[in-house]
This record gives sequence, C-alpha cells and structure tokens, in this order.
Amino acid sequence: MFVQMLFWVIPLLFLSRRDQCFRVIALQQQLEVYQRQQGKRRLRLTDADRRFWVMLRRRWPRWRDALVIVKPETVVDWHRRLGRWWQRRQSGRPGRPPLPDHVQALIRRMAAENPLWGQDRIAGELHKLSIDVSPRSVAKYMGPRAGPPSIGWMAFLTAHGGYIWACDWLRVKTIGFKTLYVFVVLAHARRRVIHFHITEQPSDVWVAQQMVEAMPFEEGPRLLIRDGDPLYGQTFKRRTANCGVRTIQIPKGRPQCNCYVERIIRTLRQECLNHLIVLDERHLRWVLEQFLAYYHRSRPHQGLHQATPLPQPRLLSGDGTVRSHPVLGGLHHEYFRAAA
Repeated sequence: MFVQMLFWVIPLLFLSRRDQCFRVIALQQQLEVYQRQQGKRRLRLTDADRRFWVMLRRRWPRWRDALVIVKPETVVDWHRRLGRWWQRRQSGRPGRPPLPDHVQALIRRMAAENPLWGQDRIAGELHKLSIDVSPRSVAKYMGPRAGPPSIGWMAFLTAHGGYIWACDWLRVKTIGFKTLYVFVVLAHARRRVIHFHITEQPSDVWVAQQMVEAMPFEEGPRLLIRDGDPLYGQTFKRRTANCGVRTIQIPKGRPQCNCYVERIIRTLRQECLNHLIVLDERHLRWVLEQFLAYYHRSRPHQGLHQATPLPQPRLLSGDGTVRSHPVLGGLHHEYFRAAA
C-alpha cells in the first residue's frame, strides 16, 4: 500500500504547480466515478464525465498520465464525436431547409384531393400558384400511397352524376281526403328537380308521357333509377329506350338504393306539406312550385357543401342591411342583403 502511494505522490514533486492542479482534479473526478459506481461490476460514465475529459484533454497535454478509468483512445473518440456535434449545431439542420408549414399542408391537400397526380404534376400546379418547389420535395411531403391510384367511389359517382336521373312517387291527401299522386324526376348532379306533375289516376301511358316532357329536345340522362312500381310498364320502358335512356330498377325493399330522390320527397313532406292543408290539385301545384323555387334558389344543401341546387353568386362583402322575403306565407324565408 505504501509503495502504491509513493507511485502517485512522488511524480507530483517533479510537476509544475499547474500540472499538479490538473492532476489532482483528474484523480478526484475519477475517484468520484468509482464512489458513484459502488456495487456495480461495470463503470457507467455520464455525459458530464465525458465532457470533463474532453475539456481536460484540450487544456492539459499530460492528461494521459492521470487517466485510469478508460483508455486514452476512448477520450479521443469522445472528442471527435463532440466536434461533429458542434459542427452540426453551428451549421444548422443538414440538407435543404424545410418548406413552410402552409406549403406542406397544400401539398398534402393536393395529393389527397387528386389521387391520380404525381410529384411532377403537383410541382407544376404549385408553380402556377407562384410556389417554386422541386418534385423531390413534393414527394417528401406528399407521403406514400397505398395501392394503385384511384379516384374513389364518391368522385366516380359525382363524375357521372350529370347523366343520372331518378324518379319516384309522392302521395298527398287533400282536405276532402282525395289522394293525389305527384311524379318527381330528380337530377343527381345538383339535386335539382327536373320535372314534377300531379294526377289522380296514374297509368303507364301517363308516366311515359311525363318522362318525355321531362326531356325536351332529347336532352335527357343516360341512366334512370326507379323502383319496381307496376306503373313503369311496357310503354314507359319503350319510350325511355327510344330516348336513349337505360332504366335501372332498384331491389325490392331497398329504398336506400334510390336515396337522392327519397331525400327530396322527405324534404317536401317535412318542410312543406306536413305544415299545410292541400285543398285540391291546383293548390298542390302552386305550393310545390313555390317551395321548389325556394329549394333551388335559396335553400342550402348539405350534399352540395351548403350550396344551392341552382348556383348563386357569393357576396364579396358583408355590407348592406339583411332583408328577408317570406315563402309560402312565412313558412320559410329567403334572406338577402339590400344595397347599402
């Protein structure tokens, strides 16, 4: 034990005061490491311990003489790692700077709304908006896509909506308990009622004639969705076929397959007819004309993102007094801004 003490003490007699101070600090630090690791087989050095030896190596050339707990090569490796970390911190994030958040969000939005577009197409669209982004940056932020590109069912159906019509019946009781039948034809594209007519005694010939009147100048749909009502007989089928219209019969007991026209019939009941007493056929025609004019021009439609079946210009400013116009005696109101 005495010999070991002489081994550590005698070199101190031949060192300068500066070297002695550094040696004492180095030995004291290593002693603290040993005390901290009591009961453990392997020494666990912290980042503070590594930084201490890296700084000591830079300040004291004879640091190897006082090193016991690790090899000198380990300290040199720590110093190199610290140098690389410091360079990265000084130079900032490696590579190209990230795009602004709003540009990243726009790229993801374009990729989600246009599944058929690739990185070059999106980069070209951004260039039209005065946003210069390379296709590689677009690919980085648009994210991976699962499977082959596809527009999805909703987009597929919407693209064909202009060529799809649907028809159905609405039964109304008058004040004298007479039953009136309203034949309704709806266009899928804008949820617009193309044609309606009223009768007391519907027949196959009458229904076929209504379809002909709903298609002036042969400007009709390519597909017509209907249910299995017997009124759609041979005359109806022959007339629609001659007009180039293919009829599609929904399954029995599945009104959800013809949901758009079912929804307009429900709207006519809940927002109009359930709150009125129909006097006769003439009165019913006037009520439906008034309500459908309001429905097409002023009533927001959830399926059209709160737009109206007949597109209306959007106000650019909120100036002017808000006025209203009653519909059906005040059952509904149309709101508009009067000129300031």
